[in-house]
Amino acid sequence: MVLLVGALSLLATAIIIAVLVPPATRSEALEAPAAPTGAVLTPSAAPAALEVPPATPTAAAPVLAQVPTDVPAAYPAPRDPLVPDPTAPAPTMTPLLPTAAPDVPAEPVQPDAAPAAPTTEPMPAPVVPAEPTPAAPVDPAAPTEAPVGPTAELLPTVPPPPSAPPAPTLIPTATTPPPPPVLAIRGTTRWRADAGPVMVTMDVHVVPGATLIIEPGADVRIAPGIAMYVDGALIIAGSAAAPVRLGGSTPQRWDGIFAQPGSSVLIERAEVRGGGAGGTLVAVDDGTFVMRNALVTDNGGQIHLRGGPVEIRDSEISGNDLPYGAAIELVFDAGGFATLSGNRVGGNRQAPGASPVLLRHRSAYDVLSVAIEGNLLLESTGPNLALDAAGEVRGTIRCNTLRGGDHGFSLKSSAPQLPGAPQLIVRDNAIEAHLPAIVSDYLRSGVGRGATSDVFVDMRGNWWGDASGPYEPTRNVPGRGDAVGTVIEFAPWHSSRPACAPAR
Repeated sequence: MVLLVGALSLLATAIIIAVLVPPATRSEALEAPAAPTGAVLTPSAAPAALEVPPATPTAAAPVLAQVPTDVPAAYPAPRDPLVPDPTAPAPTMTPLLPTAAPDVPAEPVQPDAAPAAPTTEPMPAPVVPAEPTPAAPVDPAAPTEAPVGPTAELLPTVPPPPSAPPAPTLIPTATTPPPPPVLAIRGTTRWRADAGPVMVTMDVHVVPGATLIIEPGADVRIAPGIAMYVDGALIIAGSAAAPVRLGGSTPQRWDGIFAQPGSSVLIERAEVRGGGAGGTLVAVDDGTFVMRNALVTDNGGQIHLRGGPVEIRDSEISGNDLPYGAAIELVFDAGGFATLSGNRVGGNRQAPGASPVLLRHRSAYDVLSVAIEGNLLLESTGPNLALDAAGEVRGTIRCNTLRGGDHGFSLKSSAPQLPGAPQLIVRDNAIEAHLPAIVSDYLRSGVGRGATSDVFVDMRGNWWGDASGPYEPTRNVPGRGDAVGTVIEFAPWHSSRPACAPAR
């Protein structure tokens, strides 16, 4: 009872105060006492409104997964990318390639392709040009940790379309070297002996209509690898007392003489040495070639003549190193004329099966006329004298010595030589001392091959190395001279050596 009375007394007192006290007084009574006037707020008394509440990370933006784990300690702690950084500079449109190298264009990017996010991995080493371009200053705002070189760039993740032009290269491309200088001969030019040795250090070109005359006694020294090209006329005219000397003075060979169609080459009373670097010493294509009283020695190439009239007289071709072909090779595509008289061809080192002299007649409708007389053709692994004829061959093969080596005379032809007609006369030749063929009868008797032919050929009146005549298995079994083929007419033969055939 007493407690009930007390509670009612307190309730009554509260009602009286609410009625008697004004509202302003009641509010001041509920608030804390105010700070004295002029007091300074300390940091601990700062209003709660000035503090920035920490951001609450959400699952939609896992920003910590993009921060490298190997960030140095000196770097600031990662920030929430959702809260702007008041100290960060404003974004700029600075290009990623430095402006100090304008000659290196950036790789084109598709308009709709966004560039990939920058990476902290260093870019691959760029191609360094022959002359490096100085590096440009690096923009400190560039979003990369690796230093940017003069050609570094951030490539797009989307590859360029197939039609995009290829990226330029900084490696300099090789350029074609300029052609070597050429000495052009125009008009009529003379190289004289009184001018001293003529030193030829560049290719010589005798232009069409021009003439180069090398006079008696001239000493022409040609540098290694140098050639003479003839579209006009080349006249090498020495004398018995003052021959022309044409060649090199070093172990290295000069190239050769190369004449074009319609040109002419004359070599008379001259010594030709040290040429033929490419395997050919003289090549005349459908032009005129004349050589008289010349010595051709210590060269590395053959004489190859094609088409035009040919005359070679009283010359010696020996002591040469010939990598291929005959020492003298004559080729006629449409018939022609060839004269070989009084020459000595032998003592050359040649490829297996090569001949001292080879004539090729390739036309079945034209006639090749020959005069092969008084020549000494020696020692080869092929025939001393070989004719390869698709058409008719007319003329004479007389007073020649065909000695040593594989065999003497060879005629290969698909065109019959009519018997009794004066197409090809083969008379008064000395055919001797050839190696025995690898056949038992030949080896036992020491009989070599004197002549072979695919078609009938009249070879009566020749010397076969023995008074008994040539060996032939059915027509002259006792013969101990060089053997003949079955389609060769050989009887009668000379029982002694013809006086007109040179002995040496």
